[in-house]
Amino acid sequence: MSDSANTIEFNWIRSKLYKEALQQYPNARKMDSEIMKTFLNPQTNEIILEVGAWSWFFSWEIADKCKKLYVSDPSKDQLQEIKNLNKSNIRAIEGWAEELNLPENSIDSIRSFGAMHHCLNKTQAFQNFQKILRPWGKLVIVDVLSWSDLAKHFDDKVAKYCITWHEVSFLSKEYFDSLCFSAWLKNRWTQNIDVKWKFKQEEEIGDFIYKLHAMTKSSIAECLQWAKDILWVTKDDLLYCLNRPLTVFIAEKEATEDIQESQKPESKNYKNGLPINCEKCWGKMTGVGNCPYESSPAGITYYPRCTQCRNEVTVRISYIDED
Repeated sequence: MSDSANTIEFNWIRSKLYKEALQQYPNARKMDSEIMKTFLNPQTNEIILEVGAWSWFFSWEIADKCKKLYVSDPSKDQLQEIKNLNKSNIRAIEGWAEELNLPENSIDSIRSFGAMHHCLNKTQAFQNFQKILRPWGKLVIVDVLSWSDLAKHFDDKVAKYCITWHEVSFLSKEYFDSLCFSAWLKNRWTQNIDVKWKFKQEEEIGDFIYKLHAMTKSSIAECLQWAKDILWVTKDDLLYCLNRPLTVFIAEKEATEDIQESQKPESKNYKNGLPINCEKCWGKMTGVGNCPYESSPAGITYYPRCTQCRNEVTVRISYIDED
């Protein structure tokens, strides 16, 4: 696919409708925001790369919580929305994920929400991610899982009726693992999540999808009916919920042998030299207080359970800082 074709995929009309959808229904994707904050959990000392500016919906929140934010996108129209945020710690970069030319070992974490399926050269993109991530840096992708109902909706409806088409390739858990393997990244964790977009009126669902995906070759009524047929619409208290099944993919760049453990940067996952978060999804571990390891005697093995992914993690305490 040529660069020009990639750029046209998100032209000014589609960008305009996308922005209109988010402005008209600002609370519809609230759960999306909570998911990204949970799994990315940006820190004030971190430098973060956001892949896909059509998620500028999250950019201002991330920028408020990190040291510096790079936002990449091939669409000038979408990047203009990033620039309009007027955040001094945000830098917009035009280009696809596989084309980014950032310094090696310069990024603490990379996040992408609903954008990686647009990247058609994922192998090269993941190799680029591995290059620019710092040791122990993490990659967090939230996207459509291949063969899911949402993938069916995109392939059968959005691809046909979107103003610019929708030529994409979705990730499977196996493909993600292979991409990590080829790029020397550690596949830490994947999890399916039942996401719900919420609306006051059922008709708003059709309007939102029509604008968000620029399905100008169809009607709002058709968009609503397809959503009900393929994705399901349910009622939650006074709100109508559109089911949007997504998957979280998390990988990590492991340190090479020449980098000593003592050089490991301070992070939210460590306290007194000991892990306080799940090694797979960075979720909080069960235990006494916020940290199950704070008063643990050396030489003892514990089996705490993560409150998010419910994974049981074996931890052997080797030392305790007395400071």
